Amino acid sequence: MPPVFDPDDIGIRRDPHALFARLRAEEPVHWSPKMKSWIVTDFALATRALTEFETFTAERMRDLEPRVAPERRGDLQQLMYWLNHWMLFRDPPQHSELRRRLSAILNPKVFLNLSGHVSSVIDHQFAAIERAAPVEFVSKFAHPMPGYVVMDILGVPRDRLLETKGYSNDMMLFIGGSRNADDKYQRARAGAEAIADIFRDAIARRRRGRDGNDVLGLLINSEVDGRKMSEDEIVGTMMMLLNGAHDTTANAISNTVMLLAAHPGIAQRLRQHPAQQTTAIEEMLRYEGPILSVGRLAGKDTELGGKKIEAGNRIYVMLVAANRDPSIFEAPDELRIDRSPNPHMAFGKGQHFCLGAPLAKLEVQLTVKHLLQRFERIEINTPPEDMQWHDSLVARGPMAMSITLQ
Repeated sequence: MPPVFDPDDIGIRRDPHALFARLRAEEPVHWSPKMKSWIVTDFALATRALTEFETFTAERMRDLEPRVAPERRGDLQQLMYWLNHWMLFRDPPQHSELRRRLSAILNPKVFLNLSGHVSSVIDHQFAAIERAAPVEFVSKFAHPMPGYVVMDILGVPRDRLLETKGYSNDMMLFIGGSRNADDKYQRARAGAEAIADIFRDAIARRRRGRDGNDVLGLLINSEVDGRKMSEDEIVGTMMMLLNGAHDTTANAISNTVMLLAAHPGIAQRLRQHPAQQTTAIEEMLRYEGPILSVGRLAGKDTELGGKKIEAGNRIYVMLVAANRDPSIFEAPDELRIDRSPNPHMAFGKGQHFCLGAPLAKLEVQLTVKHLLQRFERIEINTPPEDMQWHDSLVARGPMAMSITLQ
């Protein structure tokens, strides 16, 4: 039978690589009846879809209202008010202005200055893990560690992490989560409004306190062409940073630790040769990236991979598929920790390349460094066939993973 991408298939969700290999070879631009969208698995075609913004727009939310039941449109409108502040869903020139502003605040130098703080958070989280005893790694480490980091840089108390993340998860039901949640519009709107209240409180506390060069302070005081951001613009940006800096990093950490456990020889080599860890982590991001796909909307009738794409069609660029394209990566299904060059697109490509990627990589690198220094063995207790993966078109990683650290 011809290959078909079905996001509800648990087996595909767990391991999509064999299906994506068939699609790349037989139908690199594939129509998914379940999603009523095009699926792109080829590296070159993925690059086109991610970089030709005049044809494939990032403003994929703009035509949703006519498709939504009338009783849900009020929720959608309120939710879109906040999402319109996200540069993730904007094209140039609006995207360029937003990115220029944020690039002055979120850049490698700023992230490097956070390395000491990130290390202290990692030490604290690892210290709470009992040696030689099973631990649910996602909930005990991979999820809270980057959560604490992003809450700290946004000026929100850590004890509000679970509450804030719960509201964020409700928003993600709309953005890229389960397609089967009947109340996702209502929950996403309520989640956005609750997060907005939390962030307004953080902004008010920050304004009453001292000035500084932390991320929240820089957001409040930043100017572009003499104009400061409004409070709602700051809140919308904080929402985007929370979602981008938390889930993506948590999945990157989970996937990397899972690979280290599955390849003890690689873990030992990196323990003995720490200088190789940076290159190795880039390969692990390619091999099992934290983002499944990026969505686009056809802004006009076009052609991609020999298929006629109509204006208004939705396209999902499968990053994890492009990262195993044999025309770009030799032996793509092999984990080669010395792979170079390694032009993977684990964090996207083009003008929408993830601005927080340096922070995510820093957190993964420091996690691996501390993990290999502190522990000699990493064992996975959850059989691969029992591991539950996120039901999402965005997030790519296990929902839970029991491991033992010796």
